[in-house]
Amino acid sequence: MTKKVKKSKDPIKLSLFQKLSLFFFDHVKTSIFIWVSVLLFGFFSYTTFMQREGFPQVNVSISTVQVLYFADDKNKVDQDITLPILNSIKEDSTVKKTTANSTNNGAIIVVEHQDEYTSSEGSDSIKNKLESSGTKLPEGAQVSFNSIDATKFNNKYDILVGISSKDAENQLLSQKADEIGESLNQKFEEINSAETIKLVNTATNPVTGKSSTQQTKFDWLGSKVNNQFEINSSIIVGINLEEGTDIISFNKVFKEELTNINQKYSNDGLVIVEAAGFAENIEQQIKSLQKNLLEGLIIVVLVCFLYIGFKTGLIAALAMVMTISMSLGIFYLSGISLNTITLFGLVLCLGLIVDDIVIVAESIDRERQRNKDTRDSIAISIKKIATASSAGTLTTVLGFAPLLFFGGILGEFIRVLPITIIVNLFVSLLVSLTFVPFMSRFIHKTENKKANNRNPFEYFRSGVFWLGNLFSRIILSANSTKRKAAYSLAAVSFSLIVLLGSGPLFSKLKFDIFPTPKDSNELQIQFTFAPGTSIEEAQEITAEANSKIASKLGDDISKVTYLGDANERQSTANITLTPIDKRDTTSKEYVEKLSQELSSVPGADIYVSQVSSGPPKEKLPFKVQIAAEDPVKADKVANNLVKFLTDKTIERNNGTTAQINKTEYTGELVTITRIDGNRVVEVKASFDSDDTSALVQATQKVVEDEFIPNKDYTLGLSESDFAFDFGSESQNQDSFSTVLISLPILVLVMYLLLAFQFRSFLQPILILVAVPFSFFGVGLILSSTDNPLSFFTMIGFFALIGISVNNSILLTDYANQKRKLGYSPRQSMAQAIKERFRPLLTTTTTAIAALIPLALSDPFWENLAFTLIGGLISSAVLVIISFPYYYLILEFFRSRTKLWFVNIRKKSSAKT
Repeated sequence: MTKKVKKSKDPIKLSLFQKLSLFFFDHVKTSIFIWVSVLLFGFFSYTTFMQREGFPQVNVSISTVQVLYFADDKNKVDQDITLPILNSIKEDSTVKKTTANSTNNGAIIVVEHQDEYTSSEGSDSIKNKLESSGTKLPEGAQVSFNSIDATKFNNKYDILVGISSKDAENQLLSQKADEIGESLNQKFEEINSAETIKLVNTATNPVTGKSSTQQTKFDWLGSKVNNQFEINSSIIVGINLEEGTDIISFNKVFKEELTNINQKYSNDGLVIVEAAGFAENIEQQIKSLQKNLLEGLIIVVLVCFLYIGFKTGLIAALAMVMTISMSLGIFYLSGISLNTITLFGLVLCLGLIVDDIVIVAESIDRERQRNKDTRDSIAISIKKIATASSAGTLTTVLGFAPLLFFGGILGEFIRVLPITIIVNLFVSLLVSLTFVPFMSRFIHKTENKKANNRNPFEYFRSGVFWLGNLFSRIILSANSTKRKAAYSLAAVSFSLIVLLGSGPLFSKLKFDIFPTPKDSNELQIQFTFAPGTSIEEAQEITAEANSKIASKLGDDISKVTYLGDANERQSTANITLTPIDKRDTTSKEYVEKLSQELSSVPGADIYVSQVSSGPPKEKLPFKVQIAAEDPVKADKVANNLVKFLTDKTIERNNGTTAQINKTEYTGELVTITRIDGNRVVEVKASFDSDDTSALVQATQKVVEDEFIPNKDYTLGLSESDFAFDFGSESQNQDSFSTVLISLPILVLVMYLLLAFQFRSFLQPILILVAVPFSFFGVGLILSSTDNPLSFFTMIGFFALIGISVNNSILLTDYANQKRKLGYSPRQSMAQAIKERFRPLLTTTTTAIAALIPLALSDPFWENLAFTLIGGLISSAVLVIISFPYYYLILEFFRSRTKLWFVNIRKKSSAKT
C-alpha cells in the first residue's frame, strides 16, 4: 500500500497549472492508471495499431492521358491524336495546365488540375469531357486515362516483383510472370491485384490498317545469384495492396513466399526477387528512430546527471518516453500513419521535447533542496516557471506553424512533419506539468544528504553554479553610472559584432532547396538515347552500361531495377547500395566514378545521381520554352540560345560564380511538345555545381536581361514567346516562397502572444531581440561543414526562433517576478541569471547532445541537425552574455519615461 504524503498548507492561492500538477501528485492510483495506460497504448500504437507506409497519402492534382498509335510519324500523331484531345479538354473546369508530347507511335498528355481536385477526380472529368465532346480519334488508337499516385511505383504499385533469366526470351518470361502474379493474387488476401507490366503491345497501324505488335518497353534486373551479382533481362509484376495493409508485416511473409516461388522455378533458370518496395526503407527508418531514441535517452540521463543529478535525469528520461508514447497514441487516433515523414519528425523532436521537461524537473530539484516538503516544492516551482514555459512552448509551436501552409505537392508531403512536431511539443508541456511532478513524489521523497566525499560530477555542478553566480555578480558589480553604461555598451556591442559577423558567413553559403546529400543508399542512372535509336539498340546500350555498373560498384551493389519502364527514348536504372555503415565508398564518390566510367558508352547521354528522401535532382534543371508556331524561326532562336548559354559563367547573388557545363536542344527530332495547346521547343542546361535553386534563378535573370531584349538573338519573337518551367524545382521554389511570406505574420502573432502574456507592448520586442542571436552559429557551422542554405535550414530557423525566444522568456519572466517583490531591475536580472543559468545550460546541452547522433547517422538530416546545433550554441551564449543588458536598458528607459510622465502630471497639478 502506498504511503500517503501529508499535504502541506498551500502557501498561496493555487493557479490552474499548480492545481493540475498537484492533482497528479496527490492522486497516486489515478496517476499510475493514467500513465500506465498511456504507455501501453503508445507502445501498441507503435508496434501494432498504426499503419506503416512509405510516405503519407497526398493529393497530387495531376493525371495523364496516354495514347498508343503506331503511325511511325510524330506529326500525324500530333494532328490526329494530340490536338483533338487538347481541344476537347481545354474547357474542362478541372484543368489548370496541359503538357503534351507526341512521338512517332503515341502521345502522352500530362494534365495539371486545379488544387481542389484529386488526381482521380481530374482524370474522370477529362475522360467524361472527351467522351461527351464527340471527339473521334482514328481507329486503332488505344487511349488510357491514368491518375497519379506519388506514393507508389509507376503511380499504382506498392511492390514490384522482378522475374529475370540469363537465357529465357521475353515471351517465356511474360508467361511465367503471369503465372506468378496469379499465384500471388490467390495466396494473399492483402493483394488487390498483381499484373504483369507488358513490354509488348498490339495496335492497329493507321497506314496499313493491319494489327501490329511491337515491343514498346524493356527491363533489366540485377541481383545476387549464387553469391555472384548478375544483371539480366526481366519482366516486372506490379502488386497493388489493399488499402490499410501493414506493409512491413506483409513484407515478411511475402518474402518467404518469394523464396518458395524461387525454388519452384529454379529448374527453369528463373530468379524471382522483390525489385522495389517500401518496407525495407521503413524498417530502416524505424531502426534509426529506435537507435536515436535510445541514444537520446541515454544522453539526457548522462547530461542531467552531470548538471543536476541522476534522479532528475531519470525523471527527464522517463518523461521523454511518456511524451513519445502519448504522441504515438494521438497519431493513431487521428489516423496518422507511421511513415517516413512521421518518423523523421519523431527523431527531430528528441532535441526539442527535453526543453519543458528539463526546465520543470530542474526547478523542482532546486526547490526541493531548499524546501524539505516535496509538495510545496512542486507548487512553488510550477508557480515560478509554468506560465513562462507554456509561453515558450507556444512560441516554438508558432515557429513550426508556417510549414503547415507549405504549398504544392511538396507541401502535401511534408505537412505531417510540423503536425508531428507540434503535437510532441504540446504533449511534452503537458507531461512536464503532470508526469514530472508525479514522479517527483517517488524520486524526491527522501531528503538529499550530502556525501562526505565529493565525486567529480559534484565538482562539475559546483562549477556550473559558480559560473552562474559569476555572471550574476558581474551584473551587480556595475555600482556606478559609468560602469553600468560601460557594461551595457560592451554587451550590446558584442552582440551586434557577432550579428554583423554572420553576414559574411551567410553570403558565402550556397542556396539549394533540396541539397544533394553527402551519402545515400541509392543511386539513379538516367539514359537519354540518341534520336532514331531502336528499342533493340537501346537494350544493347544499357546492357553494356550494366556490365560497367556491376564491375565498378563491386560488392557494394545490392540491387538494380529499371522498374519495367525503359523504352527507346529513355530509361532509368535504380540502384540499391549496401547500407552506409557497411561500405567505405560514399554514394557521392560512386557518382563521380560511374559518370566517368559510363561516359565511354556510345549512343546515349548518361546522367548519374544520388537518391535521397527529397525530390530527385534533374539532369538538366534549367529549361526555357520557346513558342514554335513558326518552327523554322523557333529553331534558329533556340540554337542562338544554346550558343548564348554554352560555357556561360553565372554569378550568384553572393558574388560567387558557377558555369554552365552542358546544354541540350533536340528540337522536334523525337517529340512535338505542346504546353496549353501551344507548340514549343525547349532548351535545357546544367551546371558544374549542385546548388540548383540559386543557379536556375540567376540564369533565368541572365536570359531575361541579356538574351530576350537582343533582337539579333530573338529574331522578332516577343518576350511572351519565352517561358521558364524548371519542373519540380519551380514547384519547390513556389512552395518555399509561400513560407517566407508567412514569416512576418509569424513574428506578428508571436508579438501579440507575448504582449498578452507579459501585459506589455515593449517587453515582447525585447524578447524577440533574441531571435537573431542564433544567426552567427548557423552561418558558422554550415560554412564549416560544407552545408548550403536549404529547406532543412529553414525548418531549423523556425525551430530556433521558438527556442531562442523561449530562453529570453524564462529570464524576463523570472526577472519580472522579482520586480514585483520590490527588487531593482539589476538585482532582478542578476537573480534571473543565477536561477536560470543551470536549466538554460542543461536544456541547450541536452538538445545539442540529442541532435549529434542525428547529424552523424543520416546525411539526409545533417543540414537540419547542424543548423539547430550551431543556432543553439550561438543563441545560448548571447542570451547569457548580452540579453540581460538589453533588459536593463529597456527598464532604464521605461523608468525614465515613467518619471517624465509623473513630473508632467505634477507640474500640471501645481498649475491647477
